[in-house]
Amino acid sequence: MDKRDGKWDRLNACVTVAQDAFSKSLNDRTSLDSVEIGPSGSKKVLVLPLVLLLFRCYFTLNTLRLCRNLARPVLSKGLDNEVNLGGKGTAVGFKYYLGRLNMFSDEFLEAEQNLTWAYTNCPPGANRKRILSFLVPVRLLRGRLPMKELLVREDLWDKFGGIVEGIRTGDMRNWELNMNQQQMNFIKKGTYLLLHRTRPLVFRTLFIRLATLLKKTQIPLPLAAKCLKALHIDIDLDELECVLANLIFKGIVRGYISHEKRVLVLSKKEAFPRSALELGKL
Repeated sequence: MDKRDGKWDRLNACVTVAQDAFSKSLNDRTSLDSVEIGPSGSKKVLVLPLVLLLFRCYFTLNTLRLCRNLARPVLSKGLDNEVNLGGKGTAVGFKYYLGRLNMFSDEFLEAEQNLTWAYTNCPPGANRKRILSFLVPVRLLRGRLPMKELLVREDLWDKFGGIVEGIRTGDMRNWELNMNQQQMNFIKKGTYLLLHRTRPLVFRTLFIRLATLLKKTQIPLPLAAKCLKALHIDIDLDELECVLANLIFKGIVRGYISHEKRVLVLSKKEAFPRSALELGKL
């Protein structure tokens, strides 16, 4: 939205009114036992719909820092669990925006939980696809690959298929091709940098497959470089060592690098732990 456009000023005016209404609704002392909207009912029934409206405004205005001020009191008072506060659709919208907020704050476990709840409770349609377009990157970053059938059904295979298959098979060419083709779409969604952080997972899969084929814990780096070159990915041994050092540092590969011999020496016990991926350490 262009700041010179009158819509920007109108949206800011809407935020001011909605913030005042939210504050009055949240601080209403009337019990929630009666959810009837009226002079005798509790104004808290308006909290979640107002939060959802403000979330939409803040995301449009790119003032995400203000979303925390809304989410904190709602969560502390348990109002997010009151499905009747605006209906289930409002609760789904709240979880959707909260999951996106978690995602941008690198809180990937919470992001996955909130987006999964939103997707599970959302009826079939365009909104499920919208939720999944953020849930998939979060799950990929945590090493959880979606089923092809799911992405095809939601018409998202063209957007994520190459990335998913790249991580699954260690095919860096497929991964890079998908990222380049969908770059502008991912940038508009705000997920490009998040998806780019899955690149080390492709290398991880490649070394898992090499270790399985060689049936030993010492993997020559020139061999790995040749595999990548066969996929038209030019990478020298020094860069490959840097990639592996990063994987080892983050705990998603266990072992050490022999720079003199140009060999990756893997741990004999759980060389590729999933626990680090579960924590979203990428």
